[in-house]
Order: sequence, then structure tokens, then C-alpha cells
Amino acid sequence: MNIGEFTLSKLLKVISCLVVDVAFIILFIHFFALFSIVEPVKSVLMLFVLMLGLIISNAAIIFSDFLYKRYGVVHAVSLMVVSIVYAFIANTLSIIFISGNVTGYVVGQLLLFALLLILYSILISFAQKTLKESSNEAMEQMANHSIMLQLMEIEAVLAEKESSEDLSAVVSSFHALKERIHASTPFGRVLGNTKIVEIENRVQSNLEYIQYQMKLVFTEINSIDIKKMLDETLRLVKNREALNVR
Repeated sequence: MNIGEFTLSKLLKVISCLVVDVAFIILFIHFFALFSIVEPVKSVLMLFVLMLGLIISNAAIIFSDFLYKRYGVVHAVSLMVVSIVYAFIANTLSIIFISGNVTGYVVGQLLLFALLLILYSILISFAQKTLKESSNEAMEQMANHSIMLQLMEIEAVLAEKESSEDLSAVVSSFHALKERIHASTPFGRVLGNTKIVEIENRVQSNLEYIQYQMKLVFTEINSIDIKKMLDETLRLVKNREALNVR
């Protein structure tokens, strides 16, 4: 259910956060009203720490859906937990040490906030690394699936035509290529080497050309052309393996 740009769940999150915020502010006023009169500067500092903790916690809860989509469930939950724990620790220390030196109190809160930012940066860095690895794995699976599908289609056509055509040389070259591709490093795994990526693209283009030629009426010239292309593709796969080793 949507209400304007907000989903009902997000609206409930906002309302829940506001209710909690109001409750904490009322508690602050109730317990520190006299302290606010006696030590107005320290009282303002305490209120600032309270509000900062509430804002950070609220943001983590309200934008939890965005965090899930952006960084995944595990890292999103970690960011939320760190935010809530920071708010709890900051305010607990605020109550314990506010009676001391103002400079020491401010420095302590700044260091705690800096620690929060460091934890955020570490979690986000791990999240981005995980997402990149997942994306690379998906690209590898897609590239491999495409190659294997092409090989299967070529093999199916060969099986149909082999009984009526003399394709022994073509079949031999195809099986040599197929075995080499199965034994080689999966396609799409190496992304940082432009030469390997270029070879993989040429291999796929060659297989597409072979698929097209296989659908035509076979002639001696056609068979020779297909065999040459299969042998050329095998050479490319071997070159790719050599580049992978380096």
C-alpha cells in the first residue's frame, strides 16, 4: 500500500521514530530540568548528543529499505546496529561524564563520533567489495552460460547433419574445441585484462558465425570454412589460457 511517495511501512517507521524521539526528549526534560538551570552549557551539550544519536538511529531505521537494496541485508543490519549502539553509548557516557570537564567531555564525544564514522567506512567498504564480487560472479555465469549454449546448439546441428554429410573433420575440430573450452578457465572470470576480454568476445563472435554457417546447406567449401573457423577459435582459446597463466 502506497501513500504518496511513502509506503505504509515507511510511514509507520517515521511515526515510531517520532514517538520514541518525543519520549526521550520528555525524559531528558524531566530528569535534567534542574541541571539545565544550574549548568546550561553542559545541558545544551547533553541535548545535542541526545539529538545526534536520535537522528542517526532514525535515519538508519527509516532508510533501512534503501540500505538493504544498496548493501545487502547483512551489511544493512550491521549499519543499523552500529548506529543504535552508538546512540546508546554516547548518551550513557554523556550522563556519566557530563559533570566533569567540558573540554574532556567534548573531546570524548568527538572521538566516539569519529569511531562511528570509521566503522561506517569499514562496513561500507566490505559491502561494496561483496557486491562487486557478486556482480563479477553473475557476469561469469552469464558468459559461461552463453558459451555453453552456443556449443550445445552447434553440437545439436552436427548430430542432425552428420548422418547425411561427410563432417568427420568438422566434428573432430568441434570436439577438440569443446574439450578445450570445458578444461579452460571459465569465461567472464578475468575482467581486468583487456586482451583476454577481447579474445573472449572474438570466441563468442566466431561461435555465432559457426552457428549461422551450420544452418546453411552444406557444401565442401562451407565445411572447409567451418573447420577453419573452429580451428581458429581453438587457437584463440589456447592464447587466452596462455594469457591467464601470465
